Amino acid sequence: MRQAIICGKWKLPITVPLGSEAGLPKQKRSYLHYISEHGDLVAAKCLATEWLLSSVERAFTVREYFGGVGIVSTIVRNLLAPHSHIISELSAICVEQLKGAFTKKTEVVRQQDARQAMLGPEECRLHILDFPTFTLLHAKTKWSAQLASIFSTRAPYVILTDTAASYIHVTKKRYSEVTGADIKNMDDYTMAFSCELHKAYGYSITRAAYRGRNAAYYLLQPGLCGTIVSTSFPVRGSEHAFIIE
Repeated sequence: MRQAIICGKWKLPITVPLGSEAGLPKQKRSYLHYISEHGDLVAAKCLATEWLLSSVERAFTVREYFGGVGIVSTIVRNLLAPHSHIISELSAICVEQLKGAFTKKTEVVRQQDARQAMLGPEECRLHILDFPTFTLLHAKTKWSAQLASIFSTRAPYVILTDTAASYIHVTKKRYSEVTGADIKNMDDYTMAFSCELHKAYGYSITRAAYRGRNAAYYLLQPGLCGTIVSTSFPVRGSEHAFIIE
């Protein structure tokens, strides 16, 4: 059995065959394909996630809606040691991987569509929304009902993945039109998004971790945020944070 070393210190067993799914349409590929083909991006994500979670208190309840192969779950397990950790994922092969890797009594793995699961969220202290594709515009349209449901729980912490960075140079004008803010870069986008979230749900972005130029990871908390603490994790130089043995 193979294993991945996360952030240079935590082991994640790989309990299913690992290989490329290049022959499948993109919409049918699992996250196993992604870690096989894009280990450098996964590594930077690991460091960004560790940094975000380092400011969250330990020993509480966690709910993940996009479990993937268990990379974020591994960081949660080791940093937070939750007494209840529910992980769900739609892909059958990823669910098999998760069930083989997360076997503690405190850990529950479910095969669920996040779009449905988020409409009936469990009460917990941290919701993790690791969207594969998500921007401010998605928050206002295709995921609006789900976000409203999540934020209605008034959890102290919510983490979400945003992929606007990939095309911010092209879409910044559209984001400016939607928010009324002058958006020129990702810092502007993040602040504008935080304001929109506060207006809609009473939550603000308190920490932002940027992975290269293609993703941002946000920590949200209830209340009005003044300053957003942010840092960047470049793809080059982060490779040590995700190694498959």
